[in-house]
Amino acid sequence: MSIDILKDLDIIVINYIGVIRQIPFLDQKTLNKIRKHSYTNWLKKVYNQLDPLYKILRYCIVLDKVYTIKNNIGQTRIAYQNLKSLYK
Repeated sequence: MSIDILKDLDIIVINYIGVIRQIPFLDQKTLNKIRKHSYTNWLKKVYNQLDPLYKILRYCIVLDKVYTIKNNIGQTRIAYQNLKSLYK
């Protein structure tokens, strides 16, 4: 979806896999770079490549079954960490 459509929506419902797929360049090589260097540096480099889902600010994000995010530097954690909101 375009960023304009996403900004107009009040509620967006998406599953964990859908959010992870919006950052397609999170392979094992990239995760190792993030661990080795800095997460912030990585984010600055890839920001222009991110899906519009990651570029809009939401009021609140609610995660169901948040216990599925087990690894601090895993794909799911990084994917949800990049979603912008006032409250999580």
